Amino acid sequence: MTTAPEPRANHTSIWTSSKMIVYGGTGSVPALGSGASYDIDDDRWNPIDVTSIPELTSHTAIWTGTTKVIYGGYDGSNQLDDVNVYDASANNWKTYPGLGAVGLLLCGGYDGALAYKDCSSYTPTTNSWNDLNSPLQSGLHSISAVLTMLPPEK
Repeated sequence: MTTAPEPRANHTSIWTSSKMIVYGGTGSVPALGSGASYDIDDDRWNPIDVTSIPELTSHTAIWTGTTKVIYGGYDGSNQLDDVNVYDASANNWKTYPGLGAVGLLLCGGYDGALAYKDCSSYTPTTNSWNDLNSPLQSGLHSISAVLTMLPPEK
């Protein structure tokens, strides 16, 4: 792939220190199921595996140093509450239904009808939410997140 992926909005991109990894968004369809990695040293776009991740838009993502972690989003029909983890070195995804074993700090978001300004943290060891100012709804998109704990290796 020598050209950039199709134009998009509401996607996520992260910087790994040598590559930019882009996934999902809105483009020719309401929720894109495509992604690519841009290698700055080679000035080249490379496709990434997308076989085991849903089409997503308006999700949030962070870089852990080895993986791109995506939370939530919208698949064109539903607000999602899953965590998808992309291993850049293996070029594959793992999906954790719901928040699974990932600790997150979540702020804001949109549930399809209302926008939220509240923040909550999720602790997987106790499967509980700590409301930092008021309860956060699940199944949001356009949300901000900070990873506080990685899922366990399988």
